[in-house]
Amino acid sequence: MPSHVHALMGLPEVGQLAKVMQAYKSLASRQIKTFDLGKYQNMLFEKGRFQLWKRHFDDLVVTTERQLRIKLEYIHANPVRAGLVSDPCNYMYSSASDWLENRPGIIPIDKDFAEVYETGARGRTPDT
Repeated sequence: MPSHVHALMGLPEVGQLAKVMQAYKSLASRQIKTFDLGKYQNMLFEKGRFQLWKRHFDDLVVTTERQLRIKLEYIHANPVRAGLVSDPCNYMYSSASDWLENRPGIIPIDKDFAEVYETGARGRTPDT
């Protein structure tokens, strides 16, 4: 999305999320700061400092397959709701084409975590 990012991440430990997000925000900020953003350049400076990200991020720990499906559908429908495309598979930065049409998009995704997730932590299937 032009104004925000949605991501589903599988991490070995929930506590790693804050470190991953800090590293992602730092790397992305440094890269974007080097771009010529034209008329949008001033929007990214707050009190003379480059400010790309909000100071916090919203997180949700997904614990069931049902939650995973709901979040994935929400993320894929987001560019449609925003009026950017009429079909989620047509949004360049979406994983929708990968998940729904088995056609890789420009951002590689790893669906292997879904197989591990579907069998559960101790060989049990999570609630649906």
